Amino acid sequence: MIEAFALFQGGSVPFEGTDPQIVTITIEGSDVLAKVSVSQGSTDSLKDGSDTILFLTLPSTSPSNAQVIGLDAVVIASSDVNPVGAITLDQMRSVLNGSITNWKDLGSGDSAIPVHVADGDAGFQAKVKALGLEPTASAFVTQHARMKDLAYAVENDPFGVTVVPFSGLRTARAMELRGACGMHNEAKIFKVQSGSYSLNFALSVSKPNKRLPIFAWKFLEFLETEQAQAVIADLGFGDLGIRTRELDSQGQRLANSVMIIGKEVREMMTIMSGAQLLSLTFRFEAGSTRLDGPSKENAEALVAGMILGNYADKVVYLMGFSDGDGRARQNKALPKDRAEAVRAELIKAVPEGVLAQRA
Repeated sequence: MIEAFALFQGGSVPFEGTDPQIVTITIEGSDVLAKVSVSQGSTDSLKDGSDTILFLTLPSTSPSNAQVIGLDAVVIASSDVNPVGAITLDQMRSVLNGSITNWKDLGSGDSAIPVHVADGDAGFQAKVKALGLEPTASAFVTQHARMKDLAYAVENDPFGVTVVPFSGLRTARAMELRGACGMHNEAKIFKVQSGSYSLNFALSVSKPNKRLPIFAWKFLEFLETEQAQAVIADLGFGDLGIRTRELDSQGQRLANSVMIIGKEVREMMTIMSGAQLLSLTFRFEAGSTRLDGPSKENAEALVAGMILGNYADKVVYLMGFSDGDGRARQNKALPKDRAEAVRAELIKAVPEGVLAQRA
């Protein structure tokens, strides 16, 4: 990322040393722009008064000083030749605690289940532990030195299984998560970006509570540019760009099946059948129309795209949905109220004077 920033500034980055790694950014024909020390650290490094910018996969202890730059997820991975393509979290927990040791208990052939593990990023390990996906008593655990070795290990082990970040999946296969209702949730880039994959988490940078040098502020601004987001995507993370996709077969089947009920539902499904989904989603506190923090940022991103003409000659529809909380009468009105709340947030995000110019 620092190399991409240097190129963005018209410079280069010769490297010095190894631990910590010293990165010197030089601009051709001028003095050194900056020297950056790159090393592994913790949130404690933000408390010593240094000019530290920390890349985090843990929630920041100071959200006001954090900036989301990408998305990642916890995935269960196996070889693409493994006939078992889906697993529940409870089944994986049973594999990791030794209750299930053979694939025949998961509907496949009679083969032991090797579990591949490695020490890795503290933030990711904390998420794995919170999900109960740490190995505790499996008889077939293979320890690897590096987290990035895990995907390669299961890719070449037809019966192996592991827990890795989505960004570290590489050519291994992410197993679909099977829910209690029988639906499968795939760890695909669109679902990670839209937040519809259930084990998502944010990649963010956190800065100290002090005035940073101009170089540091320029770097933080750079992280939101298309060039930086392209690097994020190349590294395997979900970037913050807005993607579109057609309805998948399940969504199309749902649209077709409900066309026969209710005028309003028919109208909505007619629109959905010919539309593309945006990876942007808007989420609310349970049973309410109060948008969460990331959704407000999504509103700003959508407005920016509209102003840039990304949706010229297109109609953007806002479709609200209720949740399982509250009474039926309240939930019947909630979807429209939520769509109106998003509309209001979009209008609020429009820079002053833009609406007047286009009226």
